[in-house]
Amino acid sequence: MAQLSSRQRGILADKLPDLANLTGGIVAFGQLVGQQPLSMRLFIVGAVVWAAFMIAAMWIAGGTE
Repeated sequence: MAQLSSRQRGILADKLPDLANLTGGIVAFGQLVGQQPLSMRLFIVGAVVWAAFMIAAMWIAGGTE
């Protein structure tokens, strides 16, 4: 596994929540503008992916050198 410096961990921990929010927005917006009926399964998958990115950001931010 790659060893990240403190600065690299900080940047990654800062950007992962942005990626999580982008993923959640894409799932929600895609559901609203799509022609298919709303899919609860897709919303749940989007929420799980969002949570995984947020947990990863917290885990990386709390890491030690």
